Amino acid sequence: MRLRILTGVLIAFSLAAAPRSTMSGFHNYPNPFKASDTATTFKFSYSSPSLSKVIVTVFNPQGKQLYTDTIATNITASPFTFQWRGVDDKGAILAPGLYHAKLDIRTQDGDTLTAYTKVVVK
Repeated sequence: MRLRILTGVLIAFSLAAAPRSTMSGFHNYPNPFKASDTATTFKFSYSSPSLSKVIVTVFNPQGKQLYTDTIATNITASPFTFQWRGVDDKGAILAPGLYHAKLDIRTQDGDTLTAYTKVVVK
């Protein structure tokens, strides 16, 4: 591609900046799990030197938010794991079924990364 410079013409364009941080491998195990007996462990890896906040949110298939928690702040080790016991915000055990987990991580350099996974409670 050639670029021609024209006098008196302003050409504006933007280059999409590459994200400074990346996240990979968001999953949970065991899956399915029995909420009344055990917990499921979520795991993910990231490339940022440190994270300022990790938030997990669980939704039912209709999109209703059932559980939200700020899991940790100022994390420096990757991969990172945390457990969820299959409960809602009030501590009640969820009924068996399919749920969706959303992970939001915020890095200290200002990036926000989001990932989703499915969770089966039996």
